[in-house]
Amino acid sequence: MRKTFNRKLLVILIVLLSMVGGTAVQAIFLQNSVEFGEPGFSLRYDQSFGVTREAYVFTNDHINHPWGLFVDSDNALFVVEYNGYRVMKFDATGDYEMSFGEVGQPWHHDQFLYNPNSVVVGEDGHVWVVMEHGIKEFDAESNFVQSFPEENLWESGDGNDRLSVPFQAIFNNDGSKLFVSDTNNQRIQIFNLNPGDNSLVYSETIDAVNSNIAGGGFDSPKGIAMDSVGRLYVMDQSLHRVLRCEFDLVGTEWVCENFFGETGVEGDDLSHLRWALAVYIDESDLIYIADGNNGRVLKCTDTGDCSVFVDALSGGSDYQLTFLHGITGDSFRNIYVSDKDNHRVQVYDSSGVYLKTYGIFREPYQVDKLRLNQPHGVAIGPDGSILVNEHSGHRLIKMDAEGNQIWAVGQAGVYGDDDDHFGQWWGGMEGSPAVDANHRIYVSDSPNNRIKLYDRDGDLLDTFGSWGQGNTEFVGPATIAISPVNGDIYIADSGNHRIQVFNKDLVYIATIGVTNQSGDDDQHFNNPMGLAVDDDGAIYVADTDNFRVQKCTLNGTNYSCQTLIGEVGVYQREFGHVSPYGVAVDDQGRIFVTDRWENRVQVFDAYGAFLTSDGTWGSNTSQFLSAYGITLDAMGDVYIADPINHRIQKFAIGVPDWTQVNINGFGVSSTTFLSSLVEFNGQLYAGTGDWDQGGQIWRSSDGINWTAVNQPGFGDVSNSVIISMVVFDGQLYASTGWGGDVGRVWRSSDGKNWVSVVPDGFGNPNNYSINRFVVFDDVLYASTGNSADGAEIWRSVTGNAGSWTPVVQGGNGNSNNNHVNSFVLFDGYLYAAGENWVEGAQVWRTSNGASWTAVSTNGFGNANNIHIGSIVEFNGMLYASTRNDVTGAEIFRSSNGTTWTKVISSGINDPGNYKFESLYVFNDQLFVTANNDVTGLKVWHSDDGTTFTQLIDDGFGDSNNVSTLWNSAMIEFENHLYLGTRNGANGAELWRYDIQPDSGFEIFLPLILK
Repeated sequence: MRKTFNRKLLVILIVLLSMVGGTAVQAIFLQNSVEFGEPGFSLRYDQSFGVTREAYVFTNDHINHPWGLFVDSDNALFVVEYNGYRVMKFDATGDYEMSFGEVGQPWHHDQFLYNPNSVVVGEDGHVWVVMEHGIKEFDAESNFVQSFPEENLWESGDGNDRLSVPFQAIFNNDGSKLFVSDTNNQRIQIFNLNPGDNSLVYSETIDAVNSNIAGGGFDSPKGIAMDSVGRLYVMDQSLHRVLRCEFDLVGTEWVCENFFGETGVEGDDLSHLRWALAVYIDESDLIYIADGNNGRVLKCTDTGDCSVFVDALSGGSDYQLTFLHGITGDSFRNIYVSDKDNHRVQVYDSSGVYLKTYGIFREPYQVDKLRLNQPHGVAIGPDGSILVNEHSGHRLIKMDAEGNQIWAVGQAGVYGDDDDHFGQWWGGMEGSPAVDANHRIYVSDSPNNRIKLYDRDGDLLDTFGSWGQGNTEFVGPATIAISPVNGDIYIADSGNHRIQVFNKDLVYIATIGVTNQSGDDDQHFNNPMGLAVDDDGAIYVADTDNFRVQKCTLNGTNYSCQTLIGEVGVYQREFGHVSPYGVAVDDQGRIFVTDRWENRVQVFDAYGAFLTSDGTWGSNTSQFLSAYGITLDAMGDVYIADPINHRIQKFAIGVPDWTQVNINGFGVSSTTFLSSLVEFNGQLYAGTGDWDQGGQIWRSSDGINWTAVNQPGFGDVSNSVIISMVVFDGQLYASTGWGGDVGRVWRSSDGKNWVSVVPDGFGNPNNYSINRFVVFDDVLYASTGNSADGAEIWRSVTGNAGSWTPVVQGGNGNSNNNHVNSFVLFDGYLYAAGENWVEGAQVWRTSNGASWTAVSTNGFGNANNIHIGSIVEFNGMLYASTRNDVTGAEIFRSSNGTTWTKVISSGINDPGNYKFESLYVFNDQLFVTANNDVTGLKVWHSDDGTTFTQLIDDGFGDSNNVSTLWNSAMIEFENHLYLGTRNGANGAELWRYDIQPDSGFEIFLPLILK
């Protein structure tokens, strides 16, 4: 493939074609600056460690970092779990009732809460949760109602339709307005509630521009509360004060004056605060201030006369508090305070006497030996053991090669800077640990700017490093790598934008990069997170914020680096562009890079040429919710930290008996469908689908080296998919469609110069696709997709433009018959099969090509059989496969073409196999593929048509290979079976079955170039 793509492919030549009987098309083609390696390399999912989407065991008696609190009119307590990504509700008796959000799942979809800060309940019982960077409304049963903003909730902004790290929301006294402390925008936003749907309509802003605020404005406004006369109290956290804001009817503006505290001065007497965040006002207008770092609660009258309500001192006793984060009260005048670092809520009576606790002291969640809490890094020991650092779990875990936990150090979910803990409140360990030949384990305690060294049994051997720019100082150290050449230790000192090198005795050797100075030339890094060292001592650096991987060499204290992968300052979906977090290199020099923003791993050869990609956003296997640390074991298996899915995914190289023979998407990530295959003039042609650029046709003489032979979409993106191809009368025909316009037919005498022969859907604008071709009695037939009028079949003796006539229109008498997907010749008849989403799909046949008769009842008697994907002859019988979304796909067969018997049901024991897409006969066996959107497509074969054996791991080891297309994407070429896939994550793939019918079990291995 290097020969056809070239190594630096900028623009491939445009070849102007001569005019031959119609409109000539320019043939040319891919435009990309990325280098591509040889096909043949692939990754196959093997197993996972951890429980997918489960950070820890769900329990009702643990609270993971309680932040905001609210008590509703029924005295039910709502607790925001900041690190648990949910809101817990306890009834008036203190019993757990329900949750909003999902434990450990902070990504932005209906039920999920990302860094929730506070909660408020409306008079209608709806629950409003303030999170980063927006607000979500749930009904009383925890069903999602709406969010503000409606779209891209994760994007911060300073417009009136955006928020930036909002902290708290409250309703005004009549419930008609919602006040929101928009912390990073230094303002309070006021919204009206639309009476119809509760949607938020911007009303006004309290800030330095629009209001009269003492001292000129806010500095990180946090907690807010309103008294009975509508005065707003604002915790102006960074200025250590409480402001009281009133609306000045005369001046028509909000005026905010100091209520308590001295502006910009912290303290612990009765005139000062220390990082106070929360305020609560009871029914008597008594003001309670949660005085954060002072570990106390103040009670104030509305005149500013304050006293200590709870002076708990810092500690773990029942009555004590450390850092106060949220405060509220109930109708009995009991006061609830979130003691976040102790993972509990403390309750005091109206006199400040301790009553009870929600949660368990210093135990944010229940721990087991199966689950991982946001693993960011992974390493493999010399004995095959697996080392994992938990970012949110603040633990280092050692497992055996099968994933059984051997030991864990650190305290689950609890941070600290002593010998027994990792992390700080703002974060946990970053990067991957490392294990040396003596089984010593090195791990970066990133927030504490230090490296901790353990023996193989988990006993602490040493701690070194502190914050700074010195040779043994760090700022947020991340991945650690051990040189296989001499045992030197390399540390990605990310905050200092450098790599620190030590010998195995931890004696400083050298620095790669410029200390505390980011840059994008070859001498600098920008927040390097990942590291690897190959067998020759070359250093690979995931230069994260420069969007590249640097390859460096070190000679004494001198170093040189060059960009091997990626492009400085450029990030995009296309292959070869990366947002790198982790990097690993195998003994063949192949480089594995985790691309965290695109939730994938990309693999490159030793020269930086792209080989393959695996992954997309999701929780199925071969999907990631961010891809972080990466490592390889001695067998070459790949381990990837999948933090928000709370797991490590393991991949093997290659698929037994099969080889991927194209680069993903033929080098274009938007080419997601390999839709049709045909042999013409001794070459294999592959048609693709690309909804961004248009379908393209590639050809190969050997089935592995490919050249494009048409312009994408023949120059029109609406020709999105090359749906079918056929050879007729010495010419190659290709059909297009599914791009929002009419289906079209093109043909070529040489497979390179193309002429349009059906430009307009056979004159019917509702024929949005030309689905299949077949040759019957020396006449070319073509079928359409038409959901408006019903499918059509047209034929032509010559294939020329203007020579086509209809033989079926209007769905053969039923407009619900909207597609014809497959043709087959059997016992002198031409059979056609298609789709009907209402009554079930039908099979028709004809002896003359003009008169068509239905030979199966709708859906073979089951209206849920809405598609017939393929129909073929095998062992003297006719087989037809169906789609059935209710009970799973089915297969029927007939000896006479009219009487049908079911031979397979229920998707072969998996209803998730909802469609048997392809039937194909190869090597005297019937091959069957099934579409499966969760596990990936499946392939079986059978020598009797009733008993089937599965051939591949689901999706060829990639769940994103969800389907093929009918049997138009399967073909025998040079005694091999080829199968094309649809893969919306990594690009279309073409697979070759390497067991040939004339040579038994001959296996072809991919060519490795170094």
